[in-house]
Amino acid sequence: MRSLGSAGSEVEEVYAMGAVLIDPAIGDAGDVDTAVTTLKMANGALAVIENSRQAVYGYDQRVEVFGSKGSAEAANETANRVTVSGAGGVRRHQVGERAADVDGDAEPAHRVPSGSP
Repeated sequence: MRSLGSAGSEVEEVYAMGAVLIDPAIGDAGDVDTAVTTLKMANGALAVIENSRQAVYGYDQRVEVFGSKGSAEAANETANRVTVSGAGGVRRHQVGERAADVDGDAEPAHRVPSGSP
């Protein structure tokens, strides 16, 4: 099976569950409107994908990665915002623009700095 992004590991197992929780017409058409997929990677890592056809607060898309040294999150507040959280604190980056850390220090953030969790 294919690897998941830069996880550096192949997908070994896939578990999926779906339900019709929002719109019965979607179920009548033989589809689901809410789904959860869990991927087990060869290196033991787990990935979870959650999908819903409805978000009453707007079009929601985001990616969150959690690890032993911290986490990183990218969401659609702006097209290129990434938040990295670790033992040293929380850093927000604007890819392609100048961004400020939570302490206000500006730095060019065309990529997440090396050494970030």
